[in-house]
Amino acid sequence: ALAQVALADWYVRRAAASGDVGQCQRGRAALGGPPQAEPSAATLLAELGPATVSRDASAGNPARVAPPPSDALTLLDLYASGYLDVVTATAPLPQYLAAVYGGSLSAGPTSVPNGQGRSAEQLVDDLAQVYPQWEPDALYEALRSR
Repeated sequence: ALAQVALADWYVRRAAASGDVGQCQRGRAALGGPPQAEPSAATLLAELGPATVSRDASAGNPARVAPPPSDALTLLDLYASGYLDVVTATAPLPQYLAAVYGGSLSAGPTSVPNGQGRSAEQLVDDLAQVYPQWEPDALYEALRSR
């Protein structure tokens, strides 16, 4: 239910920014049940590959780096709480951490081959339906940095 609200919020903000009434209709539909995902959207996020977010360590303390892959929620919690200073993970986690909690981002590929010239906003419209575990704003941060 929370993913549906986040997706509806994304579409309503897109409608307000663009004046596109269709986005309002998508927002209303998102609240009504699981949206229909565009099949090709599932591969787009995977094509971004891994990225690293890092912030300056405390004076006199070395940077605390994440161990090999862990679940995204745990890495988010450890970075947000200041327990880790460097996280390498697949998109959109590093981009989201940099945008919300600070730090510099070093990303992999700079373009998404299957993006077909679409804007980050347009890609999120489809990706948010495929990845309900991620807020649309996190997906946007990952795609905006490409």
